[in-house]
Amino acid sequence: RKSMRLPFWAVLLLAFDVAVASKLPFFSVPYTPEELPSVKISTPKVSMSLTLRGGGMVPQTAWMKAYASYLGFCAFMFLAAPGKFISINFLEYASTEPEKCVVSFVRFSGLAMLALAAAFYSGPVDTMLPVAVTTQVGIFVMGPLMAELTQSMQPNHKLAALPLGAAFILTGLLAL
Repeated sequence: RKSMRLPFWAVLLLAFDVAVASKLPFFSVPYTPEELPSVKISTPKVSMSLTLRGGGMVPQTAWMKAYASYLGFCAFMFLAAPGKFISINFLEYASTEPEKCVVSFVRFSGLAMLALAAAFYSGPVDTMLPVAVTTQVGIFVMGPLMAELTQSMQPNHKLAALPLGAAFILTGLLAL
């Protein structure tokens, strides 16, 4: 059985790196506690006590980029491996090959999602945001939610598609 010990030269190199890093200026404390400026902390108003940090808002540009990236990833999965996508989500196709029409539909859906992702990523945020949130609500209801209610799905579908879709809807509404 082979030992997992580090060679002596690696231990010396690590010790040297730590010694050099400790002398760098960003590791030193610039002020003593007495020199720090005093900060006045005010108590929040009652009306503000329940708001989230930042006023409960999600930055619109950040949400659009994240949502477009999510759609792009889903589109890539639909286009690159439609059969695998079907078998890991639908219990009916876990041990059998999906029909060609189903694979074709998944590929077409991937192409449409890729076009949407490109439009959402590069389009004007103020115009595209309501469309993107509405699209996510439609995709969530007609896709993962309807599939869970009407078909036999793999257990991992409940763990990935439902919470992620709901999170994008909630954060999208906060971004509006």
